Amino acid sequence: MRLAEPTHHSLNPLATRGTPLPPNVLLAAKLVTLVFLLLGSWRLTAPYLPFIGILDDLVSPRVFQHTLQAVWLLAALSLFMNRFVRLSCGVLGVVILIAMLSSHAYRSNNTMFTGLLLFLIGMSDRETASLLIRSQLVVLYFWAGLNKLLDPDWRSGAFFETWNSIQGWGELYRGVASLLPSMVFSALLSWGVIATELFLAVAFAIRRLVIAGILVAVVYHSSILFVTGDTFTMFWYAVLAACIALLEWPANPPSVHYRGDGLLGGITVLLHKLDLAGAFTWERNERSGLRVVIGERVYNGRDALARVLLYNPMLYFTFFTLVALSEPDRRWAALIVFGTVGYAVIDLVKGRFVTRLEVGT
Repeated sequence: MRLAEPTHHSLNPLATRGTPLPPNVLLAAKLVTLVFLLLGSWRLTAPYLPFIGILDDLVSPRVFQHTLQAVWLLAALSLFMNRFVRLSCGVLGVVILIAMLSSHAYRSNNTMFTGLLLFLIGMSDRETASLLIRSQLVVLYFWAGLNKLLDPDWRSGAFFETWNSIQGWGELYRGVASLLPSMVFSALLSWGVIATELFLAVAFAIRRLVIAGILVAVVYHSSILFVTGDTFTMFWYAVLAACIALLEWPANPPSVHYRGDGLLGGITVLLHKLDLAGAFTWERNERSGLRVVIGERVYNGRDALARVLLYNPMLYFTFFTLVALSEPDRRWAALIVFGTVGYAVIDLVKGRFVTRLEVGT
């Protein structure tokens, strides 16, 4: 059973504990908000071309835009100061959605997904956050997959044939495609995308498949990033943040025991210094190697280091910031994601194998 954290609101912008939201859900909201700021998307509505006529009669476009910007920035500040975090997320999401209604040019699927994600986080609590975020992902991938399934250009591979010809990997794509009959390679890729998106809709709908859904989603979208070099503005960041929000996260700060010598010890010392969020309790112990205690589970050595990396908000803030600022080439981020997922898969397989051995004995 997960223990409720004591309410204690830190002013540290990197802190993720002690609020009405689970730590990883608050972390996801802060990551999305941070990237939104770094990309300049907080400007919101230029040009002013509203979908709803009544917006034309409220105030001047400049006043409307500056009002939205001020409200959004105040809500972002409140979120990072860990004050009224649910209300702040709700306001951030609603302002983004209002901005979309006030500008045809600003409207996009990735912006809508981001606004809805923040809004749903604002409407959630410790009991409902996972369900609401999963529901958004189910709807997203079901309609995306169904839309492609009903499109004859996707079923035939014609869309993929055209799309890949204009990407940076066009020559490689054509080289592989030439080894097969006409359109076969494109059709295989098209149906692979359709199957992946429909699988993700099912995976996020079934609790025991959520981990598989997370792994497939981050690899799928990072593969698109690697091929195109494009995050599609906020979409890649928002999907990764949503997956972070769905991870199993320790209810209380993990306890890290380390000796400080050797490679693992040196890395742990550095991570201790970088723990500006206070995400762990640290204890130096010269008599034992690296050990992490999470509830009743104990991890040692490399498995312990993996948990320190996984549950360290500072690393996520750093990673998302560097990706957002590394215009225009962000493909290196996809390689890091691939490596992380690969390690996670090995860890999951190893864990299940060990569990079966224990049951068998």
